[in-house]
Amino acid sequence: MYHAIQRNKSGSVPVFNEDTLTSSVFGQLLYLPVELLWGILKAGTYGNDLPETSGKLLNVEFWPHWNAENTSNVNFVEPDVFIEFDGLNLIVESKRNDDGQQRKDQWRNEAQAYRNIIDEDQRAKPLYLIAVGGLHSEESESLNIEENGCSVIVIKSRWARLLAVVDRLRKSWREQYMHSSELLAKIRIMDDLVELFEMHGYGMYQWLEDADFRYWMKRKSVRGEALSFEIATGKNYGQK
Repeated sequence: MYHAIQRNKSGSVPVFNEDTLTSSVFGQLLYLPVELLWGILKAGTYGNDLPETSGKLLNVEFWPHWNAENTSNVNFVEPDVFIEFDGLNLIVESKRNDDGQQRKDQWRNEAQAYRNIIDEDQRAKPLYLIAVGGLHSEESESLNIEENGCSVIVIKSRWARLLAVVDRLRKSWREQYMHSSELLAKIRIMDDLVELFEMHGYGMYQWLEDADFRYWMKRKSVRGEALSFEIATGKNYGQK
């Protein structure tokens, strides 16, 4: 679809907003192998507080409508993305700009609504929330929902930071001497992702402050598959 918009073939004036940014970025990332998806999220968030691994990706929902009981909402609670992994569950709450829009009451509502809809056997699974954009601070936070014993660890990120990770990773792939068909497919996904960022106003100039980041590739074996992936910063994941 975005190729049609890019070449003015969509038949209407495109609207770029918070929802199109969220679906564009996370929709593309979800095409990647789960180990790579998780590595990008770890490198693209502050604080180094996400677990090392997530386990298999089980299910993804964009803008689910959850039961609003015991929240300040009337009809339903609508997180932007909900991703179920083997080892944890993840809520994504995104804002259009990089600073000043996130709200703790919204995070609490989403944690409560999650508790309302989750199966009993899933309640022991750790719950994380990535707040993308709209930040008031970069420090991770732990919120306890006293009414039901549910807790959520809130991890922070910025769109510009995610773009920096994606762009450095695709450049490191392009620099490899041999390109397998699998690697070429990943590069195409990353190329599209960078274009989608640019359509929403996030170009390369946005992340010059992160120029001290160092990214490199390392061969690993994950469940019998050769996985070319390691992103590091020279400090710790997610730290400035």
